[in-house]
Amino acid sequence: MQDAIAGADTVVFAIWLDDMREMIPRVRPLLDGKVVIDPSNPIAFDETGRIVRSLPDGQSAGSVAAALLPGGAHYVKAFGTLAAEVLAANAKRTPQRAALFYATDDEIAAATVERLIRAAGFDAVKAGGLAAAGRIEAPGGDLHQFGFNGEVVDLDQARAAVGSAHP
Repeated sequence: MQDAIAGADTVVFAIWLDDMREMIPRVRPLLDGKVVIDPSNPIAFDETGRIVRSLPDGQSAGSVAAALLPGGAHYVKAFGTLAAEVLAANAKRTPQRAALFYATDDEIAAATVERLIRAAGFDAVKAGGLAAAGRIEAPGGDLHQFGFNGEVVDLDQARAAVGSAHP
């Protein structure tokens, strides 16, 4: 893993948030100067198996992950707004491409993730800076697939939703 991170320009931590909390400190020095993409959501399961938030209201997985990174890392929250099977089924959708949201305060991270989102067959829509990360996380985010009642949105719908007030 360390060799892979050392040789990469961009790192995607496609792991549970709790695992990320353990892993990032172990590889932190290797992340300096890298674009770090975080698709995590603050989810856990209660005793009945129901999905619940693993963080207090007002705190996002994005804020937790970003705080673990070295100052020179380029952080972006992306690729976590659609369930994996929905992501696969909607890549390169026609006639209107599906939209994927991202959140970052970093221009380098934004340019990188927009290129990757387009290459994956989606339109990229910035939800805002790191403070907007919670909007694209589940449960509770209004710009997450579940915030749209499972609907996958196109570019126009996504742009309209970003402009609307968070409930």
